[in-house]
Amino acid sequence: QNEFYPSVGNEDDYDGDEWRKHTSEYWSRTTKNDKLNLCAVCGQRGKGKCPKQKLWFCGSDHQKEHLRASKLQTQYENDNNHEV
Repeated sequence: QNEFYPSVGNEDDYDGDEWRKHTSEYWSRTTKNDKLNLCAVCGQRGKGKCPKQKLWFCGSDHQKEHLRASKLQTQYENDNNHEV
């Protein structure tokens, strides 16, 4: 069993913070310390905040990975919005 994530189900199956334990907001609220920032990709402790994306990352690899995925997602959404 992994205490970080629930063993079964999905986010909609839980009323509490079970699936939100990997967010910076959860840890800021529970520890009363807003200095703990988690990587937007893997949930590990973030080393720095990207000024462009306004998110925390554990390293440049995850920062670049997230930026590429965000650009692809935006391109996909733009391509699908033009189809009617």
